[in-house]
Amino acid sequence: MKQFQGQSSIDGNDSWEGSSSRLYELYKKRGLYGHASHNAGVHPTCDNGGIWTDNIGRLWLFNDTDKEICVDVNGIKGPNRYGYDYFVFYPDENNKIVPHYQYQDKESYIEDGTDARDYTYYAVTDQHPEEKDKTYWGDYIHF
Repeated sequence: MKQFQGQSSIDGNDSWEGSSSRLYELYKKRGLYGHASHNAGVHPTCDNGGIWTDNIGRLWLFNDTDKEICVDVNGIKGPNRYGYDYFVFYPDENNKIVPHYQYQDKESYIEDGTDARDYTYYAVTDQHPEEKDKTYWGDYIHF
């Protein structure tokens, strides 16, 4: 994967407990947020393939079981929220890296009971998840 260059391991731990704890520490003890900013401490989808950084500071996390790839595009800087700076991808049947849930009409919840939706597909395609004539980055996301 050409985007993952110059990598170094931050945490080679392959247990979900270890990766979750280390990510919490990296995010200055605030944890990963769900899509709604009040849901702190959301479990990262990629939790058993260690935590890596690349030569421009992005964080890369992997899920060896589900073959998911998570990227925090601005590293440990905030907001550390799904759909804002934390995105989930996976290899499709043709070994192309595609946004998580690309082939589904509706995003599903990553964490049960919280608004920790994975909006990667909408962010990559700049489509509003609920209104067809609006954009993701201009109309849906508000910093």
